[in-house]
Amino acid sequence: MQERIDGREAWGVTVASMIIASLAFGAPYVVIVALKAIAVDFGGYRSIPSAAASLAMLGTGVGGLLMSWLAERVGVRSVVAIGGLMVCAGLVLSSRASDGGAWVLYLGHGLSLGWSVTQLSKAPLNVYVTRWFDRRRRGTALALITSGQYVAGACWPPLFQRAIGPYFHLA
Repeated sequence: MQERIDGREAWGVTVASMIIASLAFGAPYVVIVALKAIAVDFGGYRSIPSAAASLAMLGTGVGGLLMSWLAERVGVRSVVAIGGLMVCAGLVLSSRASDGGAWVLYLGHGLSLGWSVTQLSKAPLNVYVTRWFDRRRRGTALALITSGQYVAGACWPPLFQRAIGPYFHLA
């Protein structure tokens, strides 16, 4: 691996990690963008989708402690793959919330998405990418990965609004 440090492959891994982080951090924005539409399903109470979004952020913070430990034990690729499956499962479960009640939204969006965002982006990918760089370029690589969260905030909400808006008069 010594010949690949700071090389083209290292930057490819970094860009791929930034894209993964952007996708992972974009998923929780669905409930924020569709807050009014989801609230209608729960009798107009905006507190239910707001609590789900808060649980997702809380899950991201708390889950980072466990996911970085797990990534060191079983490997980053396994943890990221499990996280990708959890994002899908969390979104599917959240879409069933109007049938099953608020707890389904809390479980699907809050817990499943919160933990999966951590698995996909924060600690595991940061640790993985730092191993591809020496001290000179490590900070630049980490800044690029961290920007995935901000790319998600800038790109995904407008796309979600355009996709969801015509169905719920949000556009």
